[in-house]
Amino acid sequence: MQKNFNQGKEKLYTCSVCGKSYRKKDKKFTTSYSPIYKGNDKLMTICRDCVSNIYSGYLKKFNGDEYNAIKRVCMLLNIYFCDALFEHSDNAKMFTNRMNSYLSKINLMPYMHKTFDDYLLSSDYEKPEIKQDKPDAIPERLVKIWGFGFTLEEYQFLHNKFSEWKSKVVIDGMARESLVRDLCIIKLQQQKSLKDGEIELYNKLQKTYQDTLSSANLKPIQTENDDKTMEKPLGVLIEMFENEDPIPEPLPAWRDTDGIVKLFNVYFLGHLSKMLNFKNRYSGMYEDEMQKYRVSNPELEDLPDEDVFEYLSENGFSERNDENEN
Repeated sequence: MQKNFNQGKEKLYTCSVCGKSYRKKDKKFTTSYSPIYKGNDKLMTICRDCVSNIYSGYLKKFNGDEYNAIKRVCMLLNIYFCDALFEHSDNAKMFTNRMNSYLSKINLMPYMHKTFDDYLLSSDYEKPEIKQDKPDAIPERLVKIWGFGFTLEEYQFLHNKFSEWKSKVVIDGMARESLVRDLCIIKLQQQKSLKDGEIELYNKLQKTYQDTLSSANLKPIQTENDDKTMEKPLGVLIEMFENEDPIPEPLPAWRDTDGIVKLFNVYFLGHLSKMLNFKNRYSGMYEDEMQKYRVSNPELEDLPDEDVFEYLSENGFSERNDENEN
């Protein structure tokens, strides 16, 4: 019987670009549902490192335009592309570049099982624009965000500066986002004024920058106060919350639905108040509750406690036992 030497060995997958082989658990290949990768256990035949290098090459060809560079790589590898997924890949801190961030999301719902063909049939697809003669053509997407009048390098500066702000502060709402974009533009104008030696203009822009920071609540003293808010003692925080934003009264449907509050008030606070001879609403609640279970006997009303106990021990308990036996 011929022995199969490959039995028990882990399957290797080879990159068609660099020629290196990896195991599946090395996670060097992205899962793809394109039919061209079906025979490769649904793994792309180009490793992540080589995909990253291909993207970097296209990024240079498109003059730093990440949008068209990622779209071209998706077209090349038959990967699904859409504008929403591109926007979600903007936060690429933990990845070497934005392409790797994009690849990490293509198998999430609702993008799973889609290829570049689905993009061509979607509403996101637009007919290719006429190729411009200028190699440094500015992407229309950047013009829509920042407006007209900037060079390609200035658009890249604004985009990078805005990304820095997003990584350090919370930009919630359109008003704050607009103010942060204004900060990026003002900072760009400041650098241009320094380059041209216009110190007076720089000082005016600096005042405008500080005013915009204040409007966006992003001055160092403001952010420091916000950070110190959570450093206050728990009791001070509770008092602050109760004064500024108290907890509203619960709806009737949610008020002690299981009766636990009543049990606590009656059998703990009420019983304790009764033991300590306190006259309050808890002792009153306890008396009302106990009254439901009391049995009165006119013959024992005027007797002292010792006689009552003796009567119960001699007659009451034995009578109960007789009733149970019957």
